[in-house]
Amino acid sequence: IYNLFRKLKKNSYLCLVSIIFVSMKRFSQYLNHALLMNECVIMPGFGGFVCHKEPAYIDELNGELIPTSKRVTFNSSLNYNDTLLAGLISRIERISLIDAIYRVELSINNIKICLDRDKELYLDGIGTFALNAEGNIAFKSDNRNYLPTTAFIPAIQLPAPALHIKAIE
Repeated sequence: IYNLFRKLKKNSYLCLVSIIFVSMKRFSQYLNHALLMNECVIMPGFGGFVCHKEPAYIDELNGELIPTSKRVTFNSSLNYNDTLLAGLISRIERISLIDAIYRVELSINNIKICLDRDKELYLDGIGTFALNAEGNIAFKSDNRNYLPTTAFIPAIQLPAPALHIKAIE
């Protein structure tokens, strides 16, 4: 499929770009949902997202309490198809697992095509993939919190410390 897309004429290619954009938006939504519910989400043949928890902390510079969070990193060596993502798509879309696996494969092929052509691809809410000079995939996370219990809790603004000044009499 990947090689077939690369051979398309420019007009056919432009039509497919709009279809790919819509499907990539939906694929990003599935990935975001999967990352909220799982510690590892694999995109077979491309790589996997691994989540790690970060404890709550006080940002003294901004005077905020940052809640416990779950952040995501990307590992291009994780390629095993555990069908977790396809299973999620199958349940949400009410389609067979085989059809969902096919949709995942198409989405991953679209990602590869976009990276090959543009050298960079942004997945909404997840982050940006880029090809480095050696042709390896680099990932920059959007730094979103994927911990369901705190994912939608903003940083808490802390009161400014009271200045205790004694009047000199």
